[in-house]
Amino acid sequence: MSERDDVPEFIEALTRIASEQLVDRLGLPRETASEVARRIANRVCAEYARRTIYVPVDYDPRNRDIYDRYHRQGRAARPCTPDRIRELAADYSLTERRIYEIIRDMREADQAARQGVLPGLEQEPADA
Repeated sequence: MSERDDVPEFIEALTRIASEQLVDRLGLPRETASEVARRIANRVCAEYARRTIYVPVDYDPRNRDIYDRYHRQGRAARPCTPDRIRELAADYSLTERRIYEIIRDMREADQAARQGVLPGLEQEPADA
């Protein structure tokens, strides 16, 4: 399946998920939620038409926030220090070890998103 074949599937998933959230979180009638979700999907398509979009596999807004905050000044800790790790662990009720893992994973994901793949080194699909 080519990337182009995934587009209708992506739009359908976006519409379905948005509609479910509008019904569950805002209590909108299903028909209204579906119409709003379709409009959102259309706007997203118009906004990002003819662009390549990277969607990370393990996107978690909390992890992104932790990673971003790690690089900023804390209450008493400087950025990118063990003291900052301790602050974040306390703020998110996580272990320091888990904070280190999140930062490592986010750093690797950011690096992978910025780096291209050399021709001939692309990974073959698993079902090939």
